[in-house]
Amino acid sequence: MSKIPITTLFQKYLNNQINSEELQDLLRYFEHSDVGDDLTPLIKQELDRADTQPDELSKAIADRAAQRIIARTRPPRTVSGVSRRWTSGYWVRVAAAVLVVVTGSIYFFLKSTGGLQVPVAQLADIAPGSNQATLTLPDGRTIDLDTAQGGIVVANGIKYVDGNKLIDNGQLAMDNGGKPQGGSAAINYQLSTPKGGTYRVTLPDGTRVWLNAASALRYPAQFTGNTREVELDGEGYFEVAKDAHRPFLVKSNGQVVRVLGTVFNINAYPDEAQVMTTLVEGAVAVGSNTAVARASLAFVTLKPGQQAAFKGGHIQVITVDASDYVAWKDGRFVFYNEPLPLVIKKLERWYDVSFEHQELAAGIEFWGSLSRNVMLSEILEVIELNTPLTFERKGRRIIVNEK
Repeated sequence: MSKIPITTLFQKYLNNQINSEELQDLLRYFEHSDVGDDLTPLIKQELDRADTQPDELSKAIADRAAQRIIARTRPPRTVSGVSRRWTSGYWVRVAAAVLVVVTGSIYFFLKSTGGLQVPVAQLADIAPGSNQATLTLPDGRTIDLDTAQGGIVVANGIKYVDGNKLIDNGQLAMDNGGKPQGGSAAINYQLSTPKGGTYRVTLPDGTRVWLNAASALRYPAQFTGNTREVELDGEGYFEVAKDAHRPFLVKSNGQVVRVLGTVFNINAYPDEAQVMTTLVEGAVAVGSNTAVARASLAFVTLKPGQQAAFKGGHIQVITVDASDYVAWKDGRFVFYNEPLPLVIKKLERWYDVSFEHQELAAGIEFWGSLSRNVMLSEILEVIELNTPLTFERKGRRIIVNEK
């Protein structure tokens, strides 16, 4: 964050003199603070300059804001023979923030005279996901976990992150039924998140795992033997505790990741075309489940900032900005040249809705960074601003139409 006063940043924005780093700082201010008296004189000055009627002022300034943002985005892309410009990186959110904040401020100045009315979204709001998960015990019983917590710890029993006991150590021994720990017999607990849910678990070795929506992690009450093994469906962010003598193995949809201690993300949803493993720090070895049984089959070793795409036993490695692929853990969607149908899948999982788009979105690629902690209508408004699509809600079904 720069040390430039917010009033100076906003003045530079109005004068079209702001650089990309300063524009991101201005965005952060818009996202995390209410617009107060510090910007009031500047916005009032902008209004006084305008030679238009009050009800035209917001559109005029919003248009200028949009033009300035769009001027900083990537070159136009061609979709179905029509050249359209999609916003890049933070710029989608910047545009939305500027439009909302500036028009909101104009409304503040004019509402006493009845000059400007800010329309409300036509789409009723649907809340974002939250802390929701189910713990399945070895005997098949399930426990709906406390939504006020957000995580559990497996150590001398199972407890919530605040220390409240969920299952004591004696119950863990009974659940295990005297079976030996380690290997496949160790996979006897399952933490599952529904659509619209997220949760985290600290495993017996101290490894921490964050689960995204519609995901499941299977793990033991204890790690013994020569390896530490878990199984993942969906998406998980791993901070693996270091243990030079016992590799940590994550099996997911035909792939296995082997580490000694590092930070990485695995996206292994069954309805995705490939499993993606993104390394944040340290090193991981990625291979197929067959490679575990046959040591002669090679693993691919990733460096930080690399991503392995696993499909049909084949692995392709590319260099990425790892922060884009783990942003979900910190409450953000980041879309990098992402086909809109994949964007829609992520929204469906997080907001527990279903979209009916009839291939209308198939040719559109989306760039943007959006908060995961806002109502669905805010996300859809940003998409509407930057695509030829509109949305209509019927219960938890979202109908996608062309403008």
